[in-house]
Amino acid sequence: MPRELTQEIEDIRSVESVIDSATTFVNGEADRLAAARQDAIDKGASEEQLAAFDVEIAALKEHGAALASAIAANTPGAPTEV
Repeated sequence: MPRELTQEIEDIRSVESVIDSATTFVNGEADRLAAARQDAIDKGASEEQLAAFDVEIAALKEHGAALASAIAANTPGAPTEV
């Protein structure tokens, strides 16, 4: 298993609900992208060269919120608010 996923897997195992597990995973992926972006900046990449990272990070966070809402809406007995 890739080392960078180990912490995410542990974080997911530690949460109580399906919604929390899904959002933990999605947020972890967004954090990994943000860290990779910063690493590239530190190694000399320009903001312009990495603009696609910003788009992907924002989209991932947006999809994570939509996923949490969908899980809540489609889980019997789930709260109506996320």
